[in-house]
Amino acid sequence: QPERSLSHSPLFQVMLALQNNDEGSLTLPDLNLSIVEAREGESAKYDLTLNVVESEDSLGLGWGYNTALFERDTIARMAEHFEVLLSALVQAPEQDVFSHELATAQEREQLLGRWNNTEAEVPLEYCLHELFAEQADRCSKKTALVCDGMILSYGEL
Repeated sequence: QPERSLSHSPLFQVMLALQNNDEGSLTLPDLNLSIVEAREGESAKYDLTLNVVESEDSLGLGWGYNTALFERDTIARMAEHFEVLLSALVQAPEQDVFSHELATAQEREQLLGRWNNTEAEVPLEYCLHELFAEQADRCSKKTALVCDGMILSYGEL
C-alpha cells in the first residue's frame, strides 16, 4: 500500500490550465456557471499552477504556487523565462522548442559576463608547478585534497 499524504495531490503537483472557452459562461438547466478570477493570496491547490486565459488577440497568464515551496522572486523569474520562450517561439516557430533561450539578456550577461569573468593576470615567467608550489606555501595549512576520508593540506602535498 503506497504511503498517502494529504499535503499534495496524489496524481500531479504542477498544472497548466488553458482557458479558451469563447462563451465565458455555461448555462445548464437550473445551473449557471461562469469564470471566477483567482484572488491574490488564495491558497494554492497544487505546488505550481499556470493558468492561461486566451482572449481574441492575447494570452493572459496567472501563476499560482505553494509559498512553502516557492518564493515570489522565483515565480517572477519563471514567468520572465516563460515570456522569453514564448517570444522566441513566435519569432521562430519552425525552430525546435529546446533550441530557444530561457534566460533574459540581463541574466545571460550576469551569468556569462560578470559571474564567469575568470580572467586573471598570470606571470609568464613561471611554470604551472612553480605557481602551485607558491600557492601551497601561502596556504600550507589549508585543505588541498580529500579522498576516501583522508585529508591532505597544501603543506603535506
